[in-house]
Amino acid sequence: MKRVVILGVSGSIGQQTVKVIEDNPQLFCLVGASVNSRLSFLESLIKKHPSLKAVCVGKKEDEEKFQVPIVCSGEEG
Repeated sequence: MKRVVILGVSGSIGQQTVKVIEDNPQLFCLVGASVNSRLSFLESLIKKHPSLKAVCVGKKEDEEKFQVPIVCSGEEG
């Protein structure tokens, strides 16, 4: 199984990649994702993919909204 991290998961290519992962759960596992401001999209993704262990958001103050093992923010994240 391939573990996948998607940068820009809420964009069109990111969403298409999520669909490929969801259509092929025996091949792929989503373990990391980043979004800038579409936090509600990331929240729904975390609920659908318990394998998601690391996320990066655009603003530091948004880090506390997510309950995953690794949460970071900004360009450094």
